[in-house]
Amino acid sequence: MLLYEYEALEIFKEYGIRTEPAVLARTPEEALKVAEKIPPPYMVKAQVRVSGRGKAGGIKPAETPNEVKLVAEQLIGTEIKGETVKEVLVSHRVQVERELYISLLTDRYSRSIVAVASPHGGVDIEELARKNPSSILKIRIDPYIGVKPYHTLRIRKHLGVDNQVERIVRSMYNILVEYNAKLVEINPLVLTPEGLIAVDRRIIIDDSAIPFNPKLTR
Repeated sequence: MLLYEYEALEIFKEYGIRTEPAVLARTPEEALKVAEKIPPPYMVKAQVRVSGRGKAGGIKPAETPNEVKLVAEQLIGTEIKGETVKEVLVSHRVQVERELYISLLTDRYSRSIVAVASPHGGVDIEELARKNPSSILKIRIDPYIGVKPYHTLRIRKHLGVDNQVERIVRSMYNILVEYNAKLVEINPLVLTPEGLIAVDRRIIIDDSAIPFNPKLTR
């Protein structure tokens, strides 16, 4: 099950991963009120459980609270890849220096966890793998051992960032394990003047684990 982005946002915050200021809105009027409490500029994101919503027009920028309301009016009630937009996430648009990619996924066949990282974020990772495979780093992590410093050091060097990413990787690993997730992804992980911020988040939960996990049934 793919979680809504706002659900993934709350989990990331719970595990100490830095995110941009963002609040859910169910109506254009709510979006206006929310935007008045968040510093401009903004991004308005349709909340749908599908991939590729950005290319489908589900993520739009706005400069003022009134523009946020107009964008929310355009998005709420429309369909994106067959799913009706009922809510939008209004967020602060951060100052981007670099966009990175990082994910952790469960590999059932090798019984391991795979960390995937690239210095090129904000793009389709599968398309990037076809066009520029050398830009993608893959590291297998033994779940009986967990994340070790030599794992995070390789990721740091590949991304060209400081040790902030070590804490992010460990937190993503904990989310993956404790939520029985198939995938925990940040795309992009943005380098800003204030540090690394997880700007777009995705979590896919193993459906078979949902009834048995108190974190998912609370």
